[in-house]
Amino acid sequence: MFPYPHVSFHFDVRVIDDLSGQPLDPVKMLMAGAKAMSEAGFQEVSGLTATMQTEDVEEGGENRFTYKLPKRVGYPNLVLKRGAVTRPSVLNMWCEDCLTNAKFPIKTKIVVLSLLNEQHLPIMIWKFEKAYPVKYEVSGFNAESNQLLIENIEIAYQRFERVAAPATMAIAAASSMLDVPSLPSF
Repeated sequence: MFPYPHVSFHFDVRVIDDLSGQPLDPVKMLMAGAKAMSEAGFQEVSGLTATMQTEDVEEGGENRFTYKLPKRVGYPNLVLKRGAVTRPSVLNMWCEDCLTNAKFPIKTKIVVLSLLNEQHLPIMIWKFEKAYPVKYEVSGFNAESNQLLIENIEIAYQRFERVAAPATMAIAAASSMLDVPSLPSF
């Protein structure tokens, strides 16, 4: 019996100081206070994409195909959308330092995106390394509509990886005790 796919509307975004290569402990991350403060509810997170760039090589005398050789992996910017918040936010202060005040050198951080289960525990975690804001945009003001003021924050990052989540590890441990084969992770 296979588990149902998870819903994608229950998630958490955190901004953490870059600890220069130290492994991310999901339990400590959730319990850490201001250093891993959860950001106000985002309505959408996009840009979770990795694409292998390729180079086409044509071989002399071979007209049936071209070789596609792998070059490197490319990542688009992470885009965070939410209703504009008025309370102080780690993310907003970081954006202000980088974009408005242009404080150099830019302080990179780790952005952690967690998909949560019904008990608000992470079941999937993505860690974005060496991240920094590159764009801050506020939706237009319109006196003829009653829409929320939306802020879009684009974050460039070096790479991302999936991190084992405590809830997933507990499920894997329970299934191994029951001798149920677990699904491979991607």
